[in-house]
Amino acid sequence: MALQPGTFNGLPNILDPNQDPTTKAAFNNPPYAYGIVERTFSEYKAGLISETLVTDFANLPVELQAPGGALAFAYNAAMQAGGTYEDGSPRTFNCQGCHMRPDVGEGCNKNGAPTRADLPKHDQSGGNYWMWPLIQYQDQQGTLRLGGGLTAGQIAAMDAGEQRSKQQLQMAATLDVVGDTVTVTNLTGHKLISGYPEGRRMWLNIKWYDDSETLLREDGAYGPIGATFVNPVDNTPFEPQSLLDPYDPNTKVYMAHYAMTQEWASTLADVVDPAAGTSFGSIVLDYDRYTGAPGPTIADLAGGSLGAYHETFHFVLNNHVSSDNRIPPYGMRYDIAKTRNALPVPEDQYGSPGPGGSFDHQDTVDLNPPQGATYADITLYYQGTSWEYVQFLWLANNTAPGEFLADEGVNMLDAWINADPDAPMVPPFVMTTASWGASSCAVTEPTEATCDDGVDNDCDGLVDTADPDCSGCTPSAADDVTCDGIDDDCNGLIDDGYVPVPTSSTCGIGECGATGFLECVDGSTVDVCTPGSPGNGRTVRRPDLRRQPGQRLRRLRGRPGHRLRAGRLFDLLFQADLQRAGGLQVEQQEQGLPAALAAVPVTIRDSRRVG
Repeated sequence: MALQPGTFNGLPNILDPNQDPTTKAAFNNPPYAYGIVERTFSEYKAGLISETLVTDFANLPVELQAPGGALAFAYNAAMQAGGTYEDGSPRTFNCQGCHMRPDVGEGCNKNGAPTRADLPKHDQSGGNYWMWPLIQYQDQQGTLRLGGGLTAGQIAAMDAGEQRSKQQLQMAATLDVVGDTVTVTNLTGHKLISGYPEGRRMWLNIKWYDDSETLLREDGAYGPIGATFVNPVDNTPFEPQSLLDPYDPNTKVYMAHYAMTQEWASTLADVVDPAAGTSFGSIVLDYDRYTGAPGPTIADLAGGSLGAYHETFHFVLNNHVSSDNRIPPYGMRYDIAKTRNALPVPEDQYGSPGPGGSFDHQDTVDLNPPQGATYADITLYYQGTSWEYVQFLWLANNTAPGEFLADEGVNMLDAWINADPDAPMVPPFVMTTASWGASSCAVTEPTEATCDDGVDNDCDGLVDTADPDCSGCTPSAADDVTCDGIDDDCNGLIDDGYVPVPTSSTCGIGECGATGFLECVDGSTVDVCTPGSPGNGRTVRRPDLRRQPGQRLRRLRGRPGHRLRAGRLFDLLFQADLQRAGGLQVEQQEQGLPAALAAVPVTIRDSRRVG
């Protein structure tokens, strides 16, 4: 089945095993007209940002122009590529602007491919920072079902992708405190948060202190939930960590809850799984997060004892949105969102615009300071998956032992617990921070910032990741366009805005000729070009040592969301690919490379014929 453009981020529900496929909704409706999950593309199309020219950035509401925000980042990248497209076509704020931003390079690996100044970079970075460590852990344990035997280059690419995802999250929102309110602004082109909904959530964590810096109350607290389970892989006890009280009236959690209706359950209850020989009616809908005890089944829901619907993590089977309070994108129009099944639920949120209107792209939350509070540290957290969802994947896998995928729930649980010893169980990530009130510390009693305690120790109004004292960085420019080895704009990337002029160079003569690149290396522009040499006619790949805008950042262990400083990503695929080519054993050529780069593994870009 071929899906139309936009279905990648707008999954429908096409399950109905009893009908002729040609009668199904997928063949008779546009993708947005049915299904309820992954409405990212529809959210984007319903918003005004999808129709806004990049060159009109300055006309956007001022809060959307926040320096370091997603739209500012997309604008700067587009302007470096000329503003409009290379052929003169107007450029709007599209999906590629944030997730495949324009770069300089070749569009294919064929000999003589032209270098283009406006080539979408195919890193496709989103918000999924958490899966890469789990994949690597399962590979190490021999439990990775598909794609095992990761190469050093693949691991390096995963690490880089993890850091780019974290950078995306840090660009997605701002917090502004006015009086006893805090406003969360969505800087993206879709809902905040968006994408795969199961287990994803964002929330406000607020720590309230008195004038003696005693913690009075913590809203949105995260930690051990007070229950103990046993990892089936090694029989080791563990205490899951999660939001301690997601229903606390002082805790604002942003997420979507999906469900199955009684009507749909009645249809499914008598469907028989031919592989298992059991009916869908026996499928459990949820599990107790403290005990793991199974909850009601599809048959229970079909029987009417659970009401009109019941929430469940059965992604494919769900047909109902019970609630969705995620923040709409700028200018999300009610009518288009309704057509595309992308409305907030209930729909009277975010300004309650009704037909013909547009939703707000901000959420102003009323704060409830406890008595005696003089200041508070506010953190906007994002969590890519939760204990509740991982528990569901573990317990809901009822495949018979020895069958394909029978152990995947257990393997997923094991990786979730153990993939990162310093940050187990996929802890939440800090998107941004703010402060309320005034701290009691005085300028006569200076205190250095402590960068992993969630407290504004030095009383400058900035907490941890937002504090330049923690990043070791003081902005000296709005954009980092100079090759000087310094993170001029303090965005965590060194020289990321630098574009050499010209971008390419040549070396070698005749069949040994090659195209190289000018690259900013440790604050100096160097010419990276390696001439070829006559060979046996095999195709080898030359290195591309240009810095990527989303380059790998040095990974800091410790508190999740700690500000990351820029490093450099070079991957090992060049050597690995040559070694796979008929067993050819090679060493990276040192000829023509700067001394600092001579022994550095590099990334495959394109190919040329040798000899």
